[in-house]
Amino acid sequence: MPPKVIILDFDGLILDTESSLREAWRAEYARHGLSLDEHAYRELVGQVGAREALLAGLPGGAVDPAAVLARVHPRHRDTVQRMPAMPGVAAIMARRGQVRLAVASSSPSSWVEPQLRRLGLWEALEVVVCRDMVTRPKPSPEVYLEALARLGVAPAEAVALEDSLVGVLAAVAAGIRCLAVPGPVTRGSAFPGAEAVLGSLAEADQLLYGSALAATAGGLSD
Repeated sequence: MPPKVIILDFDGLILDTESSLREAWRAEYARHGLSLDEHAYRELVGQVGAREALLAGLPGGAVDPAAVLARVHPRHRDTVQRMPAMPGVAAIMARRGQVRLAVASSSPSSWVEPQLRRLGLWEALEVVVCRDMVTRPKPSPEVYLEALARLGVAPAEAVALEDSLVGVLAAVAAGIRCLAVPGPVTRGSAFPGAEAVLGSLAEADQLLYGSALAATAGGLSD
């Protein structure tokens, strides 16, 4: 049966912020005559300490971290501000009324809420839990457990949608079935624990609600 609740990640899933951030770091590395290691960057997505690791990859002692971030972050924010929602987001949001919708993000609410409002998605979401509302970010399950508590549902009643391994691990640790929907940056990563790896949120919507559900959903059709 389709889930009672869908809990979505935000960065890289609802908005392709991961590509924007990667481009900002590419530009910064190029400024120093360096190439960003794409594979290493992909492995950092969603991890605490990613910014520090990227700063460490720049010439030691030759850069001012504050100056680097003052270039990277505005470039990233300006790009994101012009982005539309990822393909398939509208299909998932249109399920409001059939399913309860929530967001569980390791980004702060000061980042997530304005973007959800800009995209016109805020009203479709029953619960939004962000990093500043818990003590530990993903891969800790805290954001998911807090979302479940606010919704008043059991883990078995929900499905999580995530674009990163860190997010998948958090959902699975919370006891929630998880579908991986990697974006351009995380595509090609391994997602142990995910019940399926899909090409878009539109595919996730079809898997959960389309006619192919019984034939393809595996554990999700239990």
